[in-house]
Amino acid sequence: GRRRILLDLEGTSYVDSSGLAELVACTRRAHERNGAVKLLRPLTRIQDLLRLTGLDTVFEVFSDEREAIASFDVRGVTAPGRFPAQVERPQGSS
Repeated sequence: GRRRILLDLEGTSYVDSSGLAELVACTRRAHERNGAVKLLRPLTRIQDLLRLTGLDTVFEVFSDEREAIASFDVRGVTAPGRFPAQVERPQGSS
């Protein structure tokens, strides 16, 4: 699988708890494989959500694609992130 993942969230206006859980799970899997997941161009609303949930300490966020891509090489793939013990999914989601 891929170890260096850059998610462009420019067109994403909404992320629910299931979406956040998937982002965290993807990031955990990447870190287990000496990789990283970074976020590109999230809207202010998404950045606020990351701050509210404490996930702003897990994800590196970039507004410039070239800078984000270069960060994989400069900072190494395994930039440390703080993972929450568990992100709960809403009932009924799989």
